Amino acid sequence: MGTALGLFFVFLAGGFLLLAPADSARTEAVPFAVSRGDGIKEIAGRLKGEGLIKSTIGFTIYSLITGAATGFKPGSYSLAKSMGVPALARTLEAGIPAITVTIREGMTLVDIGRALADAGILRPLELEEYDRSRNPSLEGYLFPDTYTFSGGISAASVVVAMRENFDKNVGPLLTGLSEADVRKAVILASLVEKEALYPHDRLLAAGVFVHRLAIGMPLQVDAANIYAKCKGAYMTCPRDDRELTKADLAAESPYNLYLHAGLPPGPIANAGKDAFEAALHPERTKDLYYISNPKTGKLIFAETLEGHNENRAKYHIN
Repeated sequence: MGTALGLFFVFLAGGFLLLAPADSARTEAVPFAVSRGDGIKEIAGRLKGEGLIKSTIGFTIYSLITGAATGFKPGSYSLAKSMGVPALARTLEAGIPAITVTIREGMTLVDIGRALADAGILRPLELEEYDRSRNPSLEGYLFPDTYTFSGGISAASVVVAMRENFDKNVGPLLTGLSEADVRKAVILASLVEKEALYPHDRLLAAGVFVHRLAIGMPLQVDAANIYAKCKGAYMTCPRDDRELTKADLAAESPYNLYLHAGLPPGPIANAGKDAFEAALHPERTKDLYYISNPKTGKLIFAETLEGHNENRAKYHIN
């Protein structure tokens, strides 16, 4: 009896040690991701590999006995070595709370991926990696809006939500267009989105683009060059990198709309509904040039290069 009781207490003490924090003094956050389909074996192994638990056996037995093992939820967690097995199991079972994020008009796919990663919704580069597996790219088809995503959502599910919103808001405007014309509209809308802030300016800017395309004149849209220079980013590209040099304007790229006439090979941003309406129903104009008022952001248009240069001098634009 005494021997059996002694062994029981030894086992009990060992169990407590296995459930104890891996390092009670280490409270700093340790990123830890649970993917859909991960089993208790994989999760326990990665927790041990990150130094978050002392024993995979202790974590596994505790999670199975408490029932937590069947309820671990996907997500990107911030854990700590000071938590201990019960706290870790409870955290993984509770999951990540729903997160609301605003995707702004004019963000690129790279910008959106970074915003979702910063919010803890996706892993860094997860959206970009998902996009690389597709052809054509999703650039231009992710509708800007405010979204609420549950923790642990996949990039595929994020894309479904944003594409459904695109179809809801933009789809009716594209009704009756061929696939090629839809593509052109998405590209043109992205240029309008990056170049014009105000609704009427967007209509006129679209008119300038259509006019230039009709006569074979290069569109000369700086935002397209920036898109190439920043490797698909824009809003998350450092401001200094967005400054174009003479070398940038001479660099060979299909997105260099100073060297190449016509539309770029793909969208350079994800446009809002107003930009699509302007791209599809541009205001007819004789204007071929515009500048942006440095103080207000409103566009000032001109029919001729001479008038354009006068506007540049008036507003002190180099």
